[in-house]
Amino acid sequence: MAARRATGISFGPVTPRLTRNGLQTGYQIELWHEGLSAHRVLADRDPAILDNKVEAQLARWNEKWERKRDADEKRSRVEKGKAAAEQATLDASAALRACDEILAHTLSIDDRVDWASLKDRKTFEQPPGSSGGIEYGASSGEPLRVIPIERPSQPEAHDFEVAPQLSILDYLFSSRRGAKEEEAVEESANRLAQAEGRWARAVVEIDEREASLRAQLESEYQSWKAAEEDHRKRQNAVNAEVDALKDAYYGEGANKLAAIDEHAELVLNASRYEDWMEVDFELGFNLDSRVLTVEYGLPARDRMPTLTKVTFVNGEMREKHLTERQANSLYDSVCYQVAIRTLHELFEADEADAFGAIVFNGWVDAVDPGTGLERRACILSVQAGRDDFLAINLSAVDPRACFKSLKGVAATTLAGMTPVQPILQLDRSDARFVASRDVADALTSGTNLAAMPWEEFEHLIRELFEQEFASSGGEVHVTQASRDGGVDAIAFDPDPIRGGKIVIQAKRYTATVDVAAVRDLYGTVLNEGATKGILVTTADYGPDSYDFAKDKPLTLLNGSNLLALLEKHGHKARIDIREARTILRAEADED
Repeated sequence: MAARRATGISFGPVTPRLTRNGLQTGYQIELWHEGLSAHRVLADRDPAILDNKVEAQLARWNEKWERKRDADEKRSRVEKGKAAAEQATLDASAALRACDEILAHTLSIDDRVDWASLKDRKTFEQPPGSSGGIEYGASSGEPLRVIPIERPSQPEAHDFEVAPQLSILDYLFSSRRGAKEEEAVEESANRLAQAEGRWARAVVEIDEREASLRAQLESEYQSWKAAEEDHRKRQNAVNAEVDALKDAYYGEGANKLAAIDEHAELVLNASRYEDWMEVDFELGFNLDSRVLTVEYGLPARDRMPTLTKVTFVNGEMREKHLTERQANSLYDSVCYQVAIRTLHELFEADEADAFGAIVFNGWVDAVDPGTGLERRACILSVQAGRDDFLAINLSAVDPRACFKSLKGVAATTLAGMTPVQPILQLDRSDARFVASRDVADALTSGTNLAAMPWEEFEHLIRELFEQEFASSGGEVHVTQASRDGGVDAIAFDPDPIRGGKIVIQAKRYTATVDVAAVRDLYGTVLNEGATKGILVTTADYGPDSYDFAKDKPLTLLNGSNLLALLEKHGHKARIDIREARTILRAEADED
């Protein structure tokens, strides 16, 4: 009979086809197709013809099943496509709604700095050890104890007693019985002694294993304890920095200026926007005027979401976007909202009443639609006094109208990237700057940087970084020579997002730079209100220096880095520490 042709088809047995009188007139068979919910009974006098009928029926069912499956798959694709389009439309609506709610979003958030959250409260954790026989803390990884090894039970005499094998003669003759009983006692004693020997050896081995594990436990515990103490010291140092920052922010000490800048940076870094907008800014605070200047990176027009609806038609996703006019209007709204929101966040968080006024300059890096060239432009600028701004009901304002009421400066439409003059920019003047001189061109491959006069070395570093920042229009100034480890040069990178004030210190050393110099650099960065500090030496740094600089706005350049930077800008030199020590020692003796 025919074989099964498709999944879901089943057959009944071939049975005789009988009349009412019981006469056989042929054969019949039942067929079912589960997927089509179909049932047929086929019959014929000739088994061969019946088999052909079954084959034909299966072929029809298979064709029908293929058509049904294709239709189901097409329907499924359409349904999935429509569902995906509906979800994409919902996501697009949410993205546009988020653009409209940039300002409203921050009004429900407490923007004040949560000092406690800045502290490191994490308990020390490390993966548990893998030594068998020692128990470790599940999360802390602390070696806790030696897991006792199961010990065998001490042999008992009754477990090894041997009964004498006595015969009738042994009972008749006591001497025979006595001899066998003595033999049994001796054998029992031998078995007991052997068992006790094995037990004693096992106990000794266990004792030795446990003693080894106890020694290992002590060693691992001391290592764990040292790591835990190091974690606690680093944690205490971090928490002490938080406390020092808080005290400086609320106090009136020498570090107040740097603390106000860092406090403002904490506030703006905590501000959360949608993924298409990156938060980048530069801050500068004038303690005398109590004015904070914010150079803020606004999103480019082409980063904005414009999708409004997605439909699934004829197997394709079709998108509908905002018109050019609508997209420009939305972009303007976003920029004004970001400006007003930033002012709000800073004023609300300023519990020390440090800011009398805030200047917000919004900068954009984007392709100019008129020229097709990349350019940077300040497209809006606004200054707000504390009292005037806090009197505004931000929950009911129109961002553009609010910006205009604050006497903000901006073009009619921001999407065109029409530049405006910032109301106030960061002050880069410094009375400590002195005239610089070029020394790099006098370098040769034989010049030993470690033996250069220290003042020439500082000018070399100034010249080198001036060449490094030249592509972005940066400025580098040498400060008055002091030879006291203070600020040797100050760079100003004009990039409103990545740049800022950079403190540079040059160390023409012939020995490893102590970590104290790195700590001093960090203190200088804070006192100067700089965004970054760079320490350059002809020697090298120890592990403690790199550990301290980690996660701080500090860059440490050793002798190898310095030579590579010189070569990058077309200068050749060398560093020979041993030779420099000899030369400098001879110069000192002459003095």
